[in-house]
Amino acid sequence: MDKLRSDIERRRHKRVKVQFSALFKIQTPQGVRTPIKENEIITQVVDLSESGMAILTDYDISPQSVFSSRFTLVNSDADYSDRYKLIEAEGEVCYNVACKDDTYRLGVCFTSISDVSRTAIADFANKEI
Repeated sequence: MDKLRSDIERRRHKRVKVQFSALFKIQTPQGVRTPIKENEIITQVVDLSESGMAILTDYDISPQSVFSSRFTLVNSDADYSDRYKLIEAEGEVCYNVACKDDTYRLGVCFTSISDVSRTAIADFANKEI
């Protein structure tokens, strides 16, 4: 329990549990092989913060893999014009944990995200109490 508490206290940004789909595209250098044959894949986002997210996928993607992501963040508490935000970010896989059901949980750190997208995620995370 002490380790869990220290891990939580170490985070700089509030992380919230979510469940929605996102589109990912692996950005690999030419000649590097990946387990993904498709150009883009759909994954499940399971937690989110302004500095990163965790996703579930059927693909065994190595840490340090770089990709771009795209998803719509729905904030039902926001004004109508700000309720839906298209989030586009680049990130790097920080960890990969195999799950029991032949899926993988990937921890992703954002490496490039606009200030507008970062603020939208922070507002969304802070409203979830």
